[in-house]
Amino acid sequence: MITIAQLKGVGKIWLALVKLQDEDPAKVSKIFEQLKGELTVKLGRGWQKYDPVIRQGRPQSYKALFQELDKNSQESASEFIEYCTNEIPEDSLLSPTIYLILILCVCEVGRGYGQAPDNMLAYAHDLVKDPGLTWGKLLDEAGSSPDFAFLCKGDSDEDYEE
Repeated sequence: MITIAQLKGVGKIWLALVKLQDEDPAKVSKIFEQLKGELTVKLGRGWQKYDPVIRQGRPQSYKALFQELDKNSQESASEFIEYCTNEIPEDSLLSPTIYLILILCVCEVGRGYGQAPDNMLAYAHDLVKDPGLTWGKLLDEAGSSPDFAFLCKGDSDEDYEE
């Protein structure tokens, strides 16, 4: 099982070693490889060495990821809450929900946005309660909310280096 605390730990290690001490990101990528189980993703750097990116094939923006999650916002929000509250089974198939959790816990924490996973968990609870909310609506309104300002910059294909 993969816990949210373990994923956040990888993000914190990235922040401490790569971003703050300019160490080689490969060290943290090796830690992530051991943790991720059978999930078909890689941890690499973005266009700046200190910028972590989770990659499954090609990196995607939050907008593209949220469009996937919006196919059933309440169901994906419930799944998000379930994984964040409990654990992600090591043999899980990579879903958009798990992909979002990995990005938030590893990349956003690794960029210094330590509250990102908790902020998104709170939003997921709101999504379950209010069928009028969507993941996309959060992104549309992110610029006006300091808690979600980190969502304004997504990862793009041009930002990734293996």
